[in-house]
Formats: sequence, structure tokens, C-alpha cells
Amino acid sequence: MGLSPEDPESETLIRACWTTWNAVVFADFVGRTDFLDALLDPTRSSPASVILVKTLVERKRSRRFAADDRVIGDYKIRLVDGEVRLWAEARNPYPKDQTAS
Repeated sequence: MGLSPEDPESETLIRACWTTWNAVVFADFVGRTDFLDALLDPTRSSPASVILVKTLVERKRSRRFAADDRVIGDYKIRLVDGEVRLWAEARNPYPKDQTAS
């Protein structure tokens, strides 16, 4: 059960997760909080969206994912042999002249 890759809601849901993950990486590792602040701003998002973003932020900062400083680049949702598959590209968030400390 679930959304099919062709369903526009699948793209919307994945994009929300992707955007939040990247915003947390930029806030926690690069020091840019503007992306995350915008997602959490109740004047720019619905209350349900803010709750979703807060939940995703908590998950990203959990012990399992807290040290992962990669941002998500390109991604694709496909149906392969009846199974939904997600492919995602991991990218370095740091400017070329800066590395993780």
C-alpha cells in the first residue's frame, strides 16, 4: 500500500523530506539557519506543515542520522517489479574551500 511514484502527492512528500533534511544539514554543519527558519515560520507554512517539519528535524537530529552531513541532490522515485524504489544522490554541503571539521 502507499503512494505510487506517478502520484503527485509522492513527489510532494519526498520533496518535503528532502527540503527539511537539507535545511537541517545546512543549519547544523554549515551554519546557515535561514532555510530551516523559513520552513518553521508559521506565517509561511500551514500548521500541519510546521508539525511535519519539526518531526522530520527531530528524526534527522536523532542518534541514527545526526552525524550524516550529506545533502540530498537529485533523486528519483521509480516502480521496479511492483516495488517503489527511491534513488538519491548524496552531495557535500561545504563550499569548495571548506571541509568538515
